[in-house]
Amino acid sequence: MLALRAALAAATSRAALSMHTNPHSQLTVAFGPSGGSVDAAEKDMHVPDAIIDELENRRKELERIEADTEPSKAAVGAVALVKQHRLQKQKSLWLSGKSRQALTSYYDVQYIGFIQVGGQTISGIFDTGSFDLVVFSDVCKTCGQAAKYNPALSASHTQGMLSSRGEYGSGSVVSQEAFDMVSFGPYAPRNQSLWEATSADMPVLASSSFQAIIGLGPPETPFVDAESTLAKIHENMSSYTAAGLSLPPDLVESEANMRGFAGAMQTNNMVLETFESRMFSICLGRQPNSNGYVIWSDNAPLVKPEYFRRLRVSGNHTWSVTLDEPKFMYDPAAKDRGFDRDNKFEGQTLGCENGCGALLDSGTSILAMPGTVINYLVSLTLEPGYNCSNMRELPSITIKLGGQEVVLPPDTYISEVDGSSSMRADLQSLMRLRRLAPARVSGSQRPGAQCELAVMESKASTVLGPLWIMGAPFFRQFYTTFEVSGRSNENRTVHIAKASDTCHPASPDESPRFPPRTQLYKRLVDPAKLWVTPSTYSALSSDHVLL
Repeated sequence: MLALRAALAAATSRAALSMHTNPHSQLTVAFGPSGGSVDAAEKDMHVPDAIIDELENRRKELERIEADTEPSKAAVGAVALVKQHRLQKQKSLWLSGKSRQALTSYYDVQYIGFIQVGGQTISGIFDTGSFDLVVFSDVCKTCGQAAKYNPALSASHTQGMLSSRGEYGSGSVVSQEAFDMVSFGPYAPRNQSLWEATSADMPVLASSSFQAIIGLGPPETPFVDAESTLAKIHENMSSYTAAGLSLPPDLVESEANMRGFAGAMQTNNMVLETFESRMFSICLGRQPNSNGYVIWSDNAPLVKPEYFRRLRVSGNHTWSVTLDEPKFMYDPAAKDRGFDRDNKFEGQTLGCENGCGALLDSGTSILAMPGTVINYLVSLTLEPGYNCSNMRELPSITIKLGGQEVVLPPDTYISEVDGSSSMRADLQSLMRLRRLAPARVSGSQRPGAQCELAVMESKASTVLGPLWIMGAPFFRQFYTTFEVSGRSNENRTVHIAKASDTCHPASPDESPRFPPRTQLYKRLVDPAKLWVTPSTYSALSSDHVLL
């Protein structure tokens, strides 16, 4: 039985892809919604509340008038004016005291941010599904383009005492404990423990696009898992002693190594602890090839609680929540459907009768769901008249996530897939791509692309039920704030709000239950570039995962 957190607790290196960067480039931090700096006019902009209230009253009065009469040009102008002022006020509110760090989209399957390690600019994935900082060293001769970090160039680099070897279905990585000065986003450099990958047997690294994985999972997890592993070793040793047998030397060595590792994990700080990050948010742009953002020191759920819904974290040491009542639901506004005219899929339940568990994983390219759910999606694609020419006609998947309704529209599970590219061998056992027959393909597709079901299959169970993984498609729909409470999970919380086009929390008044036609996108996905972090790969390949 292979568990996600068992792999993480062993502090194994995670495979990473690398992006070519100028070693002298500066850390990229974006504050404006388009990824640029906020100009002086916007930074100093302030609209008095009295004016906003007066304009809001005028807007409501105009809406009452519009119900019976054709609005005048002046009325339309007034409505536009109040909307503009309201948006400006909200923009000022969201920017106050925060830092929006841009994440560059890499073919819509990876989102790359930048950190500095030992004065060197390193590209990486900010991953809520893992816990450590892992960088690929140029010492590693088998790490392909991922091997960019040069410890010899850092005056602050020191080597630790620990080393580890991680085994994954896609290969193995050997890493060495190290310490160096790290900075990112708004944070000044601080000394940070990290795992320096020194050897790897992972073909995926040959054509990589980033050089590090920045773990943003709950910070106590490596220590808790090390303690659990150590307890199991002690149980094994006790069984030998009780039987009057001598302890095998390799068991004694394992106990000593794990005891040292547990001690180090108790004293070493994870990234969120080092930089005292209590609340941070992640949002990925909905439009194809648009940026994503990590928002540091984010207090948006406290400033505008009515925009957010609170999801209680159910996992002990991961960003995981309960998932219930998955079903197909159609957008009522899409009435004229050439597909499923008899509505036989409307309200179709998709399993999880006794509940499921969902891991919020910002580092994984697509959604993962149990095979029973995927079978229903496959049956959907077999219906006559099915195609992707109008995604609005396809059903969304509604779920109860942490007790709150969440709508996953069709573009979270359907994509255009580049037919000229092949799936990597390490992902073939996980991916469920179903290419539609040519007769069903929309004439509006890009040359060489096919409309496909694009999800991963999860075979793992959890204490909450079968495992789902909410990857990048989830973070395109929802502005997600993670609230950390040190090494205690008592007050650990996730807050979600509908995401606006500029990756800000959207007002509930401007967030319809089902996305309008203009907010459903056909993404072109290259299957060779799909990315699954090794921690998630372990989870999807496991029988049971500890949350």
